[in-house]
Amino acid sequence: MLAFAQALRAWADRENILYQDLAKQLAMSPQSLSDVFSQRNSFTGNQILKAQELMSNPNDPNTLAKAKDRIDELNAEVARLKAAPPAVAVSAPLPQPPSKPAEIRETIIERKVPKAIADMSISELRLALNATRNPEMQQTLYAAIKAKQRAEKLPPYRR
Repeated sequence: MLAFAQALRAWADRENILYQDLAKQLAMSPQSLSDVFSQRNSFTGNQILKAQELMSNPNDPNTLAKAKDRIDELNAEVARLKAAPPAVAVSAPLPQPPSKPAEIRETIIERKVPKAIADMSISELRLALNATRNPEMQQTLYAAIKAKQRAEKLPPYRR
């Protein structure tokens, strides 16, 4: 029994068959197959016969013929779906995003940062930038610093 389990395991590995699929073909659970492979349990007579049949004829003509038939059915269905006109053709205009007030479009600070950040000084913004670990907040603070420097015509801030 042990030699047969080892041979079956080697065959399944060589044929790239998943143990889960092998267990289904042998009409047993994957856990039971694992128990057999680890010598905690043994195969029944029917399971041995099924395994021998699988190992001797892995390309069962019935299975292969069934698979080819199913492929032909699916190809015919795909061709039918491609030939059929679309069921519903809707051409609705896409909604336009709401326009923003002119004062919001003027500067980066007013567009990207809350009012509390817009009221902070550059040094306060730098302290907040160095203290935060949130990437979105870092980008917001950096944009606010750059905008304030442009407004005050200061040299650019480098991180």
